Amino acid sequence: MAPVITLRQEHLDQMIAHALEDAPNECCGIIGANEGRATTLHRAENAEASPYRFSIDFREQRRIEEALDELGVADRSPPAERLAERQLLERI
Repeated sequence: MAPVITLRQEHLDQMIAHALEDAPNECCGIIGANEGRATTLHRAENAEASPYRFSIDFREQRRIEEALDELGVADRSPPAERLAERQLLERI
């Protein structure tokens, strides 16, 4: 089961703004969290450029993950869960 992350209103507002800017395509990004609370949002470009699918280019994902590591953000899905999520998305 994926960890539960608590978002503040400002995070929700940023996510909604991102979705509106990228519409009609799916928007995507990574939420930095620590101890179950969102600390940062990192927008990413939807490599699929699609209203039905999304993915983050692995180079951009790695850059964001490195930035999170520098911030000391520890909550991240284990690799097995990320693989399962990616496989699920690929079937859609």
